[in-house]
Amino acid sequence: MSATALVVLGALVLALPGIELAPYAQGWLSAQAGRRVSLASLRVTPGLTTRLELRDARLANIPGGTRAEMLHVPHLRAALALMPLLQGRLELREVEAEGASLLLERDEERRGNWQGPRQTRPAGPSGRDGGWFVGLLRLAGSEIILRTSSGNTLTIGLEQAEVLAASPAAPVRLHARGRYNALPVALQGELGSFDTLAQARRPFPMHLRAQSRQTQLMLEATAADPLNFDHWQGRLEARAPDLAALLRDFGVEDGPATTLELTGQASRAGDVWTLAQASGALAGEALSVPLLRLTEGLPGTADSVAAEVDATKLDLNRILGRPAGPVPDRDADTPLRVDPNPDPRLQVRASATELLYGEWRAQQAALRLEVAPGRITLEQAAGTIAGARLQAAAEARALPEGAAVEASLTMANARLDTLRQLPGIRSLPLDGAVQAQASLSMRGATVRQALRGAYGTTVLSMRDGTIDRAVIEAASTDLRALFRTAPGRTRLRCALAVLVVREGRGRVAPLRLRADTGTVGGSALFDLNRRQFELAVRSQRDSTDFLALDLPVRVYGSFAAPSVGLGERGDIPGDGAIPLPDSLREAVRRSGC
Repeated sequence: MSATALVVLGALVLALPGIELAPYAQGWLSAQAGRRVSLASLRVTPGLTTRLELRDARLANIPGGTRAEMLHVPHLRAALALMPLLQGRLELREVEAEGASLLLERDEERRGNWQGPRQTRPAGPSGRDGGWFVGLLRLAGSEIILRTSSGNTLTIGLEQAEVLAASPAAPVRLHARGRYNALPVALQGELGSFDTLAQARRPFPMHLRAQSRQTQLMLEATAADPLNFDHWQGRLEARAPDLAALLRDFGVEDGPATTLELTGQASRAGDVWTLAQASGALAGEALSVPLLRLTEGLPGTADSVAAEVDATKLDLNRILGRPAGPVPDRDADTPLRVDPNPDPRLQVRASATELLYGEWRAQQAALRLEVAPGRITLEQAAGTIAGARLQAAAEARALPEGAAVEASLTMANARLDTLRQLPGIRSLPLDGAVQAQASLSMRGATVRQALRGAYGTTVLSMRDGTIDRAVIEAASTDLRALFRTAPGRTRLRCALAVLVVREGRGRVAPLRLRADTGTVGGSALFDLNRRQFELAVRSQRDSTDFLALDLPVRVYGSFAAPSVGLGERGDIPGDGAIPLPDSLREAVRRSGC
C-alpha cells in the first residue's frame, strides 16, 4: 500500500467518528427492511472491533398495525468484529440497549410484522440460516409487547436482561428480570449454541426456568423454530404453592387458597399450544390432565381452550377455604349473563372419583361444559349422592337483558330413607326406590328475577316400597283410626307425584299412593311466595276396608302452621292431569302408577 493510501485510510479512521452517518444509513436500512427506518444519530468508531452508537432508532410497523412503530430504540451501543464481517459473517461482540420497545403482532393475513416484505410466512425457521453471532446482549428498561391474534395484549417488561455466549459453539445462557403484564418474573435458561441454531434440521435445545414469587415453571424442550418460540415440544413442570396469589396477579379475585403441581408434555405448533398427559396434585390430591389445549383465534376472533381434567378427590371446601356445612345462599342478586363474545371459548370435560362441597358428598362426578358465543351449554353434570345417581343438563342463551335457561334433571337408584337423612329429617312413614325427572325454564337479568318467573315440571315416582298402615287408614278416614294406631307397614306398590311450578305458584296433580291395603289419590296447590298451600287426599273406595269412609282429608294454610280437616267427597283442589312434555310423560308411564 502506498504512503498516500495509508494517509487517506488513517485520515478516514480519524475523521469517521465525527461524521454523522444517520442520513446515509437510514435509506439503505429502509430498503433492506422493506419499510421505513429512521435514525436520529449513528456514529461509528472503526477498528478491528468497530463500535457503533445509535440514538432514537425507529422501525415502522406493517400496514394495519396497531401502532406506527414496530421497534423504537432510544439508545444502543454495539461492538462489531470487523474481520468476520469482511468474510460475510456478522459477529456482534457486545450489544447494549436502553428503553427499547418491541411490538410483535400479525396482520389479517397472519403475516408477522417481524417477517420480510416478500413472504407471507417464513420459508423456513426464522434466523436458522446461520452467518451471525452475538456474544453479549444487554437490555435495560425495555419491553416486548405481544399482541395475540384475538387482540389480547401481553407485555413483557425487561428491567434487566442478559444473553451471553463465549463462542459460536458454546451454549447460550439467559438471565432476565422483569414483569409479565403486572406479574414480577425472573427467568434463567441455557439454550443451544449459535452453531446449532444455524443447522435448521437439528432440534434446538431449550432449558428454561421461570419464577414469579413462589410459582415456578420449568421447561426442557427442543424447537425447530426457536427464535419464534414455535414448533417446540418437551417436558413442562409447574408448581404453585399459593394458587390464590397467582390468580390475583392475573386479575382473578377470591381464588382457591391451595397448591397446584403439574408435570406433562407441552408443545406449540403455530397457533396451537398443548399440555398433554399431565399429572400432579391439587390441594395434595392426585390430579390428571389428559389434555389442555389453547388455540389462538384468527384476527378479531376469540381464542379457544379445550380441557380434560380428572381428579381422585376434589374437596371444594378445602380448596375454597370454607367450612364443610350448608352452602350459604349468595346467588340471590347474581347477574344472569351470557357473554355474546366470550374470549376464550371453552370446552371442558372434568371428573372426580369423590367430590365434596358444603355438606354434600358425591361419587363418580362428571362434567361436560361448553362456552360459545351467546351460549353456555352444560352437556352433562352427573354424580352419585347418597346412593342416588343424578344427571343434569342445561343451556343458557344470551338475551338483550340477562339470559334464558333451559335445564333438565334425572335421579335414579335412590332410596327415600337415605335421601331424607340429607336434610336431617328423622323419619318418614314410607320408604322405597325413588325416581325423579324434572325440567326447568327461566329467564331474567338476575338469578332472583329468573327464579321468580321460572316454570318447572317434576315427576316423582316410587316402586316396591313400604308405607305405615296408619297412613293409609288416616287417608281413607277409616273409623278404626279413632281408636288405635294401625301397627306395622304394608307393601307400597307404587307412588306418583307430578308437580308444576310457575312464578312461584304451582300444583301437584296427580298425587297417588297404591298400597296393598288401599289406594290414595289427591292433589295440591301451593304458593312459594306467600308460603301457603292446600292439600287434599282421598282413598279409592274399591281399594279400602268396609270401615273406611273414603272422605277427602284436607291440609291447608301456611307452611309453618297448617290446619287439618275433612272435605266433601268431590273436594280435590286443582284436580286434573298436568300437561307434560314427551320425556316426562314417558316417566309417568314407567312409574306403573
